[in-house]
Amino acid sequence: MVHQTANTAVGSGTKPTYVTADGTLSASASTVGSSTRPMYLKEGVMTQVSYVGTAYGGTGLTSFTANRMLYTSSASAIGQAHFVNASKVAINYTSEPSYNFYVSGTGYFTGDTSIAGKLIMTGNIAYTNGGNQYDIIRFVTGDVNGAGVVIGGGGTAIFGSGESAYNFQSSSGANISGATETTYITSDNTIEFYTNCQTIANRVGVILNGSRQFYPSANATGSLGTENYKWGSIWTSGTVTANKLKISNTSGVSHIEFSRESHNYIHAPSSAGTIALCANATLSLANSGLVVTNTAVHPGANKTFTLGTSSYYWGNTYVG
Repeated sequence: MVHQTANTAVGSGTKPTYVTADGTLSASASTVGSSTRPMYLKEGVMTQVSYVGTAYGGTGLTSFTANRMLYTSSASAIGQAHFVNASKVAINYTSEPSYNFYVSGTGYFTGDTSIAGKLIMTGNIAYTNGGNQYDIIRFVTGDVNGAGVVIGGGGTAIFGSGESAYNFQSSSGANISGATETTYITSDNTIEFYTNCQTIANRVGVILNGSRQFYPSANATGSLGTENYKWGSIWTSGTVTANKLKISNTSGVSHIEFSRESHNYIHAPSSAGTIALCANATLSLANSGLVVTNTAVHPGANKTFTLGTSSYYWGNTYVG
């Protein structure tokens, strides 16, 4: 039951009324509590404390710091986290962040996230789909010169400039499941590969253009294979144009082999062209044992070559 002192009004128009510890109504002498202290209800009595934590009988905060966010640090205590000013927020971090957002654990985003500054991470970037999680970008411990990075999601990967990657996947129906594991490199223009870029002026490159032409970034430079690392075979259905064809195989095989069963040609297309066979270290027409023009076959120099030898005779000679 509530008791009240007789002949005395409880409270006034300017004084709040509250319930005291013995269950009676009483009027405050001025105001209840202070504007700088939190109030709470404990055992039916309204009171206030100078810090959060006592209200729950715990060991919570005894002071507040600007730009912090309160949270329940245990069942009976309240803590404060780095939060908040107009431009910074941190979760689970021990010092004031200098960037817009910092997560030292695992962060989950279910909607669009816009970041105007840097995104600094110490872990991998993963993607979860259908209960399976893949590290799309995996960072490898490095040093002051940089860190290693591994890019891949376990299935097919498409890398492209412009709209090429999206258009390629959408229009070609490229299978990007984990079973195919194919890598595609696409471009709306050319694809260029460069190495030796530590000093950028020394860079060297090769280019693949939109006409399926593959060529070096500087004319008459580079090679296909090296002296010690050769390609096995080259297959072409068109013309091979070169300044020089050198066959370095010294074994007893067909160095020049024709596959056509009928006529095969070695052709000098100019009407004034000459074909010369020179078996001499010094290459010249005069040292050529056989010269073929469009009207004659003759030695490279007058009266210097013979047909046959004293040991190797021709069988027959037919002239018209």
